[in-house]
Amino acid sequence: MAFELSPIRLIFYVLLIVFVLPFKMIAQILTVKGEVRSTNGGVVACATLLSVTDAKCGTIANEKGEFSLTIPSQPHKIIVSALGYADTLVAITTVSSASFSIVLKEKPISLPAITVRATSEESFMLGNPKQQILKKTPEEYYFLSASQPGAGIGTVFETKNKKATINTVSVFMAEDTPSEYMLSIYALGDIGVDYKLYTKNLLVPIIAKPFVFSTSKIGWVDIENLSIVLPNKYLAVFITKISENKKEQSTKNGMFPYRIGRQWPVNYALRHIYIFGDKFATLARRDDITAIYLTCQKY
Repeated sequence: MAFELSPIRLIFYVLLIVFVLPFKMIAQILTVKGEVRSTNGGVVACATLLSVTDAKCGTIANEKGEFSLTIPSQPHKIIVSALGYADTLVAITTVSSASFSIVLKEKPISLPAITVRATSEESFMLGNPKQQILKKTPEEYYFLSASQPGAGIGTVFETKNKKATINTVSVFMAEDTPSEYMLSIYALGDIGVDYKLYTKNLLVPIIAKPFVFSTSKIGWVDIENLSIVLPNKYLAVFITKISENKKEQSTKNGMFPYRIGRQWPVNYALRHIYIFGDKFATLARRDDITAIYLTCQKY
């Protein structure tokens, strides 16, 4: 016997689909707001919050430690990391109107021994500012898509047998609105195999705190007066975008594109490198790299 719906029951199912289903779909998307602090109650600025299960979910806390994170459903786990603090896994099971507070424990940074050396007048560059920037349209500046917030991109330089200090890091930016970026510098023992993911603890920070700078120009931006000793093998220079003018922001969920130039590898600038969460990877030698060059001084 064929199954037939009465007119009243048919109307009931139509109303159920039209009115109830959309609300259920909306309920699956939640926005969590809160702050990141240290165990002593201090603000942890620029902490990275990334989903363990969904790479599209993530954000960066502002200079006050405040964040807003959109997640697709609950329960949800995120990993929170910041320079000088231990990575912390947080499970989000309930959301209330109160501020969601995340506390990070301080983690001492192991820095290479610092030796004061007399410097000479002889300087040199790693990378090349005169090399052509690879671009045809503004979109081709972007190394990162909007689905990768909190990721750092940069260039690996070979520094073997180079006794010198870095005085200036120069990055080619293509920002037409005010935006903030963060510069981090690491020593690296091996550049590894192409495209393979490695744990972040293989990167040894050689500056105690990242440098934050603002820009709204198209051209080279110089971060000067650094005096950083080159490591024995490889140097990784990372740029992380923190914020941009919200009026000009064209992407969703607080995510935004990076506008950094690209070049072909030259003059000891070897590979493009990216970092995401607790992993990093280097791309193939033949690929283009982040447009960064270093001005160094021998000692």
